[in-house]
Amino acid sequence: MTIAVLLLVLYCIVLSLLFVLAFHRASCSRMDRIMAQEELRRIKAELKTLHNWLNDRDDTGGSDAQS
Repeated sequence: MTIAVLLLVLYCIVLSLLFVLAFHRASCSRMDRIMAQEELRRIKAELKTLHNWLNDRDDTGGSDAQS
């Protein structure tokens, strides 16, 4: 009977460690997702700046390319 109790305790410890590991991996992937969203926002802002710069350049008749 003591072996059964020890096995049950060991089983509970392993299950709790697996739960902690799964929770840690989920929080890491959440952080990766947040970082990717921030990077995407930064890239979109840079593209918008480039788009505005190209539109301003077209409005001036492309004087940068002619000079």
